[in-house]
Amino acid sequence: MPPTPAGDRNDRLLDFADLLGRLSDSMMKRESFATYERLYQNTKDSAGYLSPELDVLSKFVIPISPNSAKYGSLALQREPLNLS
Repeated sequence: MPPTPAGDRNDRLLDFADLLGRLSDSMMKRESFATYERLYQNTKDSAGYLSPELDVLSKFVIPISPNSAKYGSLALQREPLNLS
């Protein structure tokens, strides 16, 4: 089964977080400049590719009120919580 777009996005975010961690480790361990330079460039490129997608996500709105006139309405139904 092919991954969903949300799954792809999650994978990209996890990959970016991993890359930031490796860059941080490289700096802490004072690895060779070539290693640091490669990780830095990869991080910069990844941030550039990920930025437009994160910009779109930052503007996504889910209204809290079902009668929200500003954003339209979104009917969310919730099952009652059964504690017995």
